[in-house]
Amino acid sequence: MRIFTAPASASRAVRAGERRRRFISGLAVIAALAAAGGAAVLVRPASREPVEIPVVAAAGAPVQVACGGQFSNQFEGGVSAQDITEDIVHTSALLATGTGSVSGPNGLTSGEGSVVATTNVGAGYYHTEGTGITLAGGATFLAKNGDARGLAVSPCVTPERDAWLVGSASGVGHTNVLYITNPGERAVTVSIEAFGAAGPLDLGSATSVSVESGATMRFGLDGLIPDDPRIALHLTTKAGAFGAVLQSGELNGATAAGVDVIQPSQPGDTSVIPGITVSDAAPVLRVVNPGRDTTFSLTLYGPDGKVEVPGTADVPISASAVLDLSLGGVPKGSYTAVVTGSGQLAAGVQNVAGSSPRDVAWIPATAPTTRGGAAWGEGLTGVVQLYSTETAAPTVESYRADGTLIRTDTVAVRTAGSLSLPEDTASVIVRSEIPVYGTVNLSAGVEGGTGIAAIGLTSALDSTDRARISVAN
Repeated sequence: MRIFTAPASASRAVRAGERRRRFISGLAVIAALAAAGGAAVLVRPASREPVEIPVVAAAGAPVQVACGGQFSNQFEGGVSAQDITEDIVHTSALLATGTGSVSGPNGLTSGEGSVVATTNVGAGYYHTEGTGITLAGGATFLAKNGDARGLAVSPCVTPERDAWLVGSASGVGHTNVLYITNPGERAVTVSIEAFGAAGPLDLGSATSVSVESGATMRFGLDGLIPDDPRIALHLTTKAGAFGAVLQSGELNGATAAGVDVIQPSQPGDTSVIPGITVSDAAPVLRVVNPGRDTTFSLTLYGPDGKVEVPGTADVPISASAVLDLSLGGVPKGSYTAVVTGSGQLAAGVQNVAGSSPRDVAWIPATAPTTRGGAAWGEGLTGVVQLYSTETAAPTVESYRADGTLIRTDTVAVRTAGSLSLPEDTASVIVRSEIPVYGTVNLSAGVEGGTGIAAIGLTSALDSTDRARISVAN
C-alpha cells in the first residue's frame, strides 16, 4: 500500500470544507428543533478535574543555574559581649561537564571543552550551549566563631516559575533574606506568600517584588513576617522564571544557633528527602500544606531498607499550615524520608549539629535525576546520600576546584546508599541509568563542634523552558 501526503494547500482546503459542513449541519439541527417548537440548547461538556502533567524541558534547551552569591552576615555588630575573632572563610566552585560552552557573571566565558571550572562564582546566572552538559555551582560561608558560627552553602539553583522554600523561623533572634535572580531578558515580578504554624502569614505590602533582567535582588524579610516558630515561603511568577534561595540565621540570646541557605523543595503528593542524619540532636521534618485539611504519612529508609517510625502514619495537617515533626527516638544513622499525602505538599528536614552553640542544615525535597551535580568549593568534608525506588548503581565523579577529576566511584543503592567523598573534593557529578534522588551533606570544624550544610543535586535536564501544564481528562 502506498501512502500519499497531500500538499499543504490541499490539506487546508479540506479542513476548511469540513469546518463549513459541521457549522451548516449544526445550524440545520437548531432550525429543526425550533420548527418543532422545541428549545435549542447548547450543552457544555461536563466539568472535569484538572490533571497535572509532570514538569518537562524542551529538548536541546540551554542548561541554566541562578546563583544568589555569598552568604552575608546579618547580625550587624553582634550581641555577644566577648571580644572574639569570627575567622570567616569564603569559597566557591562551578563545574560544567559535557561538550559546549559556559558563560556567566565575573566575566566567565569558556569555549568548547569537556570540563569547565571556576572558583569565582558571583551572583547572577550561568548558562550553557552544547550537548550532554551537567552544570552545578555554589558559594560557601564558614565562620568558626561568633554570632554567625557555622557552615552555609548557597547553591546555584534551577530557574523556575514556582518555588517552595521550606525552613527557618521568624521573630527575635532570627534573620531571613531572600535572594532572587532573574535570568531572563525582561524584568520579572515574583509574588511571595508566607505560611506559618496556624496558616498564612500577612506580609502587608511585601507580597511581590520586581527583579530586573539579569539581576539578583536581596530582599530582607525581618520585620515583615510576623513572629512564627516555623515558616515556609511560596514564590511564583506568571511570566518568565527566577531562581531563589532563603538565607537564614539564628541566635539564642548571645549564642549562635545556626546559619543556612535554604534551596527550593520539590512539591507534590510524594516528597523524597535524602541525607537525613540522626545523631545526638534529633532532626525535624517540616511539612507545609497549601490546600485543604488533609493527612500525610512518613516512611524512613536506611541502608537496610524501611525503618518503622511510630506515630507517623496519617498525620493530620490543617489547611495552609506548617507542621514540624521531631525524628527523636530514631536510631542514629543516615536516612531518606518519603512523605506521602493525598494532595500537594512541600517538605524539608532540618539536620542539627550540637546543642548550644549549634548549627543547622535544611535539606530540600529533591527531584529524581539520571545526571545531576553539586558544587561548593574546597576545604569541606562531604558525603553523598542517594535514594532510589529501584536497585541502582550510580557513579559519583569527584572533582577538585580546578576541574581535575579525583576519582569515579560506583555506589550500590538498594533503596538507599552513601559515599564518603575524597579529600579536596569541591564538586560532584552523579550519573545513573535508573533515576536517583541525592543530597550532599557537608561539614567542617568550628569552635566547639561542627558546622553543617546540605545541597540537593541539581538535575542536568533542568532549564528555564519548563512549565507545569494542567489538562482535563
